[in-house]
Amino acid sequence: MTERGSAMLLAMLMMVLLTSMGVALLLLSESEVALGSTDLRSKQAYFLAEAGVEAGRLTLFDANGDGPFDDDLTTHAGTDAAIDFDPGTVEPTHDGQGQIAGFSGFDDDVPLIAMTQLGEGWYAAFLTNDPGEGAGFGSTADTNGRVMITGVGAARDGSFEVVQAIVEPAPPFPGPIPATITIFGPSPYFEDVNSAAKVFQGDDCGGTGIPAFAVPVFGLMDTPTEQVIESSLNPSTTYTHAGQFDDISVSNLKDPTDPGIVASSIGLIDAGWDDCAALREMTEEVRAVADVVCAEGVSCTLPPSAPDRVVFCNGDFTLGSSGAGLLWVTGTLTMSGATNWNGLIVVVGEGAFVRSGGGTGRISGATILADIAGADNVYGTSDDCEGGTAGFRSAVYNEAAGGTGLTTYCNADVLAATPWTKYPVVDFRQR
Repeated sequence: MTERGSAMLLAMLMMVLLTSMGVALLLLSESEVALGSTDLRSKQAYFLAEAGVEAGRLTLFDANGDGPFDDDLTTHAGTDAAIDFDPGTVEPTHDGQGQIAGFSGFDDDVPLIAMTQLGEGWYAAFLTNDPGEGAGFGSTADTNGRVMITGVGAARDGSFEVVQAIVEPAPPFPGPIPATITIFGPSPYFEDVNSAAKVFQGDDCGGTGIPAFAVPVFGLMDTPTEQVIESSLNPSTTYTHAGQFDDISVSNLKDPTDPGIVASSIGLIDAGWDDCAALREMTEEVRAVADVVCAEGVSCTLPPSAPDRVVFCNGDFTLGSSGAGLLWVTGTLTMSGATNWNGLIVVVGEGAFVRSGGGTGRISGATILADIAGADNVYGTSDDCEGGTAGFRSAVYNEAAGGTGLTTYCNADVLAATPWTKYPVVDFRQR
């Protein structure tokens, strides 16, 4: 009997222990679910605040481009012309039913992005100067080309987050364009054979631009490629750089001792250019900000010509009329000898430029060629930046039947045609 009683008592103790463990696990599970739910709501508010920053970046870029931020800061400072926004005081407001009705705590400042609903929450964005300004982020005077965008996000359950990003204008290019015609990759096909004389100039705007400013006519990435171009120069053509002839008009842009680099106003090419993956990324950045994107084989109506117009052509493209701006082509670009272009011509992808037919057309600005399309010779496929030399294959520059044209470097036309991508974030924090 004593043994049976002990066994029953032990069984009861085990049942109590197991029950206690079950209750503890249940409570722990409920606690984890609650914590997970709280964490999820916090993340929702955080992502909403990030959405505010992103919307603010795009809105500010559309309004400002590459200009200074003084006018934008003044606009958003409100009627008292002072930025009063304080991320520590901003908070959501609620209506009589407890629903979010807006945000408060920013005095009379004008939000960069007004309260916007997204899914189960809301976001807004505010513009201030960046903390690096000597006068403080409440100032409306922009002296360093940077501002701060503060995004606020509120989820339906009341969770609230604030994130801040410092942004600045930035072109997609890593540095200045150091030659009238810059060719990437090994052993380019170059032809300039024509009985009619042409003129290629490295002096800025043909000598009418910045005084004493000059670059090489042809910029290559190594000495063997430089020699390929030099051996193909047409005796009937005039190549000038800093008032001098052939000996420095073709240069290795990576050789600091090259005579053309020594005489150049820009010098060596920025290393960021000679990176196939980076050049492909630039191509997509330009596509994203283009005024028009033309598809191969489809009629494309170009917007009115302007120095800052951006035309992106996916595949082969024939330029049938004169114009200005940035022309970016991923296939073969064909121009007539009579066509004029002021700005920047970039043929990256298949990397082939062909100018044919009579005429006295003028290209003023700069031209860049690079074959990054891989073995299939089609840009945008899986073998981009494979093979060749560091991903670059042989580009084509053919003006064999291009009339008596003039091709000249012009810094003003290059700068006017340089697009600006949506402002990159140079610093970011969650408050």
